[in-house]
Amino acid sequence: MSTKRTAAIKEAGNGIKANTYCGSGIDQPGFELLKISNQIGYGVVTKIMFKAGDFLLEYAGDRISKRDALQREKRYKKEGLGCYIFYDIEGVRKKFCIDATSDNQLCRYVNDSPEEHANVKMVRECINNKIYLVLKAKTDLPIGTELRTWNKGLVDGRFSRQK
Repeated sequence: MSTKRTAAIKEAGNGIKANTYCGSGIDQPGFELLKISNQIGYGVVTKIMFKAGDFLLEYAGDRISKRDALQREKRYKKEGLGCYIFYDIEGVRKKFCIDATSDNQLCRYVNDSPEEHANVKMVRECINNKIYLVLKAKTDLPIGTELRTWNKGLVDGRFSRQK
């Protein structure tokens, strides 16, 4: 089979997974939430191998306006809560934010890393005319690999993450 055809099949397979899991409220199998250390806290580790380019997880949460996001961020800070909000995501018709602060899906637990050490990346994905933030593998990920992303410049907007 040609390399181009193999790549096209692989890409189509990843699209099917993203279609299956984005918006479903569940994560695809193959990940585990583990305490990495007292300093870092929790992180997401692979339980199966993934290839570079594979769809991994959706950054799920409440889709809200920037105004609501700014209000929530202030409230979370006042209440001493963590804050996991992506700002200014280019939607189909307008910008929006995703607040994953109270979401139970795993993507919000993926830790930051300097860009040169990141093994996953956050990208915008349009599925059925709706924009999602999805995590994709930058490199092959063997079993037991902690997912690490570089959050600056990965999507259109800024990421607020307070612990």
